[in-house]
Amino acid sequence: MLLYGDGVLNENGLRIPRVEITRHAFVLAPLAEIAGERRHPLSGITFAQLWARFDRSRASLRPVELAL
Repeated sequence: MLLYGDGVLNENGLRIPRVEITRHAFVLAPLAEIAGERRHPLSGITFAQLWARFDRSRASLRPVELAL
């Protein structure tokens, strides 16, 4: 779970929204793609804007084909 609406929680080692959202391209890129206009509950910045600002030089993303 990355988000719970606009909820913010920091109890017993559980943090919502998860800090990984802004740290990892493999988390932020798909979130920006499916919910780009939603805002991060703490920063108020849209996920699309966060992805546009993300330093992509530290991440290598590529599509993976899934045989279902």
